[in-house]
Amino acid sequence: MNEKCLEYVGKKRLRQMLADVSEATIWRWVKSGRLPQPRQIGPNRVAWLLHELEPALEAFPIASGNQVAPGSARGRKKSSTVKEG
Repeated sequence: MNEKCLEYVGKKRLRQMLADVSEATIWRWVKSGRLPQPRQIGPNRVAWLLHELEPALEAFPIASGNQVAPGSARGRKKSSTVKEG
């Protein structure tokens, strides 16, 4: 019988695994399907099963070990200003 390890990953650890993205970003990714739904493990606490997260994390460059240039993966884009003559 193939038993899955029931290792849980909380929000804080998940944020660290995803290069400190915001909690709001995590919830947007859950809603869009990029991340699996978390499990309710207490009255005010949710966590993800590691074996359910692993396939999703491989799609994220930073989480899978591939480094992304600073500022290229997140943050606001600088607006270009046009000077009128």
